[in-house]
Amino acid sequence: MKKSIQTFTCLLLIGISTLVSITADAQGCFKKIATGNFHTVAIQSDGSLWAWGLNSSGQLGDGTTTNRNIPVQIGTDTNWASIAGGGTHTIAIKTDGSLWAWGSNISGELGDGTNIDKYSPTQIGKAADWKSIASGARFTLALKMDSSLWTWGDNFFGFLGDGTTTQRNSPQQIDSAAKWVNIAGGSNHAVAIKTDGSLWAWGWNLYGQLGDGTNTDKIVPFRIGPDTDWASIAAGEIHTLAIKADGSLWVWGGGYFGQLGNNTNSKASSPIQIGLATNWRSVAAGDVHSIAIKTDGSLWAWGYNDAGQLGDGTTKQRNSPVQIGVDTNWVSVSAGVGFTVALKTDGSLWAWGRNDKGQLGTGDAINRYTPTAIACPTALPLTMLGFDAQYTNNQINLKWQTAAEVNVTHYQVQRSEDGKTFITLQTVAANNQATNSYTVTDKGYNPTAAVVYYRVVGIDKDGSSTYSKIVAVPLTSNQHPLTIFPNPAKDKVVVQFAPATGKGTVVILSTVGKEVFKTVIDLQYGKAILPINHLPKGVYTLQLIINQTTQVLRLVVE
Repeated sequence: MKKSIQTFTCLLLIGISTLVSITADAQGCFKKIATGNFHTVAIQSDGSLWAWGLNSSGQLGDGTTTNRNIPVQIGTDTNWASIAGGGTHTIAIKTDGSLWAWGSNISGELGDGTNIDKYSPTQIGKAADWKSIASGARFTLALKMDSSLWTWGDNFFGFLGDGTTTQRNSPQQIDSAAKWVNIAGGSNHAVAIKTDGSLWAWGWNLYGQLGDGTNTDKIVPFRIGPDTDWASIAAGEIHTLAIKADGSLWVWGGGYFGQLGNNTNSKASSPIQIGLATNWRSVAAGDVHSIAIKTDGSLWAWGYNDAGQLGDGTTKQRNSPVQIGVDTNWVSVSAGVGFTVALKTDGSLWAWGRNDKGQLGTGDAINRYTPTAIACPTALPLTMLGFDAQYTNNQINLKWQTAAEVNVTHYQVQRSEDGKTFITLQTVAANNQATNSYTVTDKGYNPTAAVVYYRVVGIDKDGSSTYSKIVAVPLTSNQHPLTIFPNPAKDKVVVQFAPATGKGTVVILSTVGKEVFKTVIDLQYGKAILPINHLPKGVYTLQLIINQTTQVLRLVVE
């Protein structure tokens, strides 16, 4: 559980987004599940990829930033092998061993060498030997086939384990001599098991979540005790769980909400055993709750329960493991912030807990207090084959293609200056042929941003919608070297610029020219995150001063 550099080359996102309907059958659909803070991703038995829940940074991968409360198919590929959810990003591996990522990239957590969010799956490098993945809030871990460990993203407390606190925007190998077999990412710490069964941890350690008996942060992997029989691990916001080869369950870290399961609300800075049972098979950690499956297939939960995330039908906190229902066919489980999803041996998917962002996939925003079956989604006929946009001679030319166009009435061509809020420019009637091509031109547009975003929405007769991928179109290579995001903004704003050496100065001026904010920034990463929660609502001028050159943009504070 997990809690930009602006480039001016055209980001041509060609992809496929498929509309879905929900059937009544909840059997035999899924084989893999993963959760982020408030979103869920899953792989069906046919290898197709599905996602739902919060989509504020494109973490669902459907080409939009629209929340989904039912499963949405991501593209049409059927070769997805494994998935992991971060705070607001998602990582996946295909059966060919290639690595893919999408969602928030503010700290380089996608690993593509930039800090630009991606709204659809983007391949990371050309390597095809990735084996397994895990995510923290804003960082990512992965193992290759040779058992080497790689990390990237935020590194504020040494989350990456590379001996520094420097952010990394692409995968970096950790301890080239070591061989690893299992990895897990918490909000701000990481744990891993080597091939010899030894346990290691690094990152933030305020609550003892690393398990080394201290509260001292670690910026390189640190061995936890002398044992060499660790088998599996999970990490939450401030706690960690592990199972040994003998089936015993061990926990450590913050326990203020009962998430350790040791019948107290206290913390433990080194591993302690929970009970005497030796039939624990797998564990998962939410932010402050824990879920586990025993070898008999029974499901157990403990910790915070304000939204029903334990699944016992109450909102009562549990300080020790309680069995959830009587079923004994649970096979895997994953947990986010206040919610849980799990699979049974028949491939059926179940979810419970917090549902305000649609993260349970039930089609509504109502919390569930016991495991609730999530029906199998199936694709409807309309398929977006591709969509691209190109800036030429002061106009943007848009083209898209569709297949199996049935019962589609029209398309909406939409534009955005921030990639989140879209307006409809034109409506185009649907042809409803087996294959279709469309061309539209956006003329006479005078943008205020460096990059303009477009998408196409197909509207069905029943009012349902199918979204194309979002295409980001830089207007020139040098016209707008400075961008800010989001804009309008509330609490903070990200300033993006061309990377350079040295320092720069950011100044924010009021409408009367009064200086209301000033700070010196490092230019090497091409971005700076500025707090603006002290500024009243209004319109401001943001200046980036580098040497004797000043770049200016308008900033709106909500």
